[in-house]
Amino acid sequence: MEDQIIAVGGDHEESSIMNMEENVDIIVARAEKQVEALRKVLKIAVSRTNSSDWLNQQGKPYLGASGCEKIMPVFGVCFKDLKYEKKVDSDDGGIYYIYIYTSTAYWGGGSIVALGNCSSRDKFFAWDSSAQTYKPLSIVDECSVMKAAYSNMTMNGTTRLLGIRNLKWEQLAEFNIFPEKSARVDYAKGGAGGGLISEAQRKRLFAIYTKAGKTDDEVKSYILETHGYKSSKEIEKTKYEEVCNWGETKSPDFGSEK
Repeated sequence: MEDQIIAVGGDHEESSIMNMEENVDIIVARAEKQVEALRKVLKIAVSRTNSSDWLNQQGKPYLGASGCEKIMPVFGVCFKDLKYEKKVDSDDGGIYYIYIYTSTAYWGGGSIVALGNCSSRDKFFAWDSSAQTYKPLSIVDECSVMKAAYSNMTMNGTTRLLGIRNLKWEQLAEFNIFPEKSARVDYAKGGAGGGLISEAQRKRLFAIYTKAGKTDDEVKSYILETHGYKSSKEIEKTKYEEVCNWGETKSPDFGSEK
């Protein structure tokens, strides 16, 4: 017994390593196919649109509702379990409301939770540029705000599922889509209607998403993927309420209740 040699590893260990390497190769091959498939999706999706379907939003391309309506039927993107609510709140500027639409978007065997909202403080509907203030709530077209919230939801779901978010004008130029041919949307810098959020607003956002059980990493992922912000310091005032609303909504796509 003292002279007995006990073998460690051997053929079984080598077989396990080989199986692991084979699994990695399979995963890599599958990922490469998915990347190539997404390139084809991008080409087909963008080719269905033209410059009028894109907005030049402060220098960045933003796919509008008309473009999404052209793309959705081509790929069979669908939305189910549609829900909406109207939230009324108030601050130093008075009473305002937000329409929030949520649904589950499906395509290609996958699904995500799509969120879209629009408030009575949206500059397109409510900002009086001549007076440099918001219009009275009584003259803001509520039906338009509601429709915009729904459109934002469909755009959010479609672009995220198909991987066509945060594109560059250079990518779109291949399809003859140029910023000078697209409607331009600019927001005033500073003041009530434009600029970046304040430190106090950042602290409020932190309190909102912390209370909802979200982590800093989840928030960073959301603002980068959805709005292109690398930090909360880059959040624009025009998007602040949308980000806060997401922060207090327990979305399975970005985090669940702890």
